[in-house]
Amino acid sequence: MKNVTLLSLMLLIIVGCDSILSENKINFGHCDEELFQSIREEGSLRLKIRYDMEYEREGLLSEEEALEQRERIAAMHEQLFSKMEELGLEYSGANTLRLSPSVAMSVKEPGLQFLCTSELIESVREERSFYTR
Repeated sequence: MKNVTLLSLMLLIIVGCDSILSENKINFGHCDEELFQSIREEGSLRLKIRYDMEYEREGLLSEEEALEQRERIAAMHEQLFSKMEELGLEYSGANTLRLSPSVAMSVKEPGLQFLCTSELIESVREERSFYTR
C-alpha cells in the first residue's frame, strides 16, 4: 500500500498530473473504511488504538522484563501524543493503560487519518460502550 502511495506521489511530481489529486482517494492504512464513514456522520469518534510493538502479558515476564515493557509502553504513549500535538491534531479524553500497549481517545477526521497511517499503530477500531441507557 505504501509503495502504491509513493508511486502515485512520484507520478504527480514527475508528470504534474492534476487528475491524480482530483480522485481524492483516502489512504485507509490499517483502518476500515467504515471508521471514516462514521466519523463523517458523527464529527468525532471514540477509538481504541493498539500500538505496533512487541507485547507479552506481564504474568509471563520476569519482574525486570515487566518493568522494561511498562517503560516501552509509556514511551509509546509519549511518542504518540507528542507527534499528534506537533501536527496540531486534536484529541480528547485520552485514557492510557500502563500494562497494555493501547490507548483510547476521541478524535476528528484528521486525527483518524494520522492514526490509520502511522507506523506507531497496529490497529484502530471504534470503542463501543457496552452500557446503554
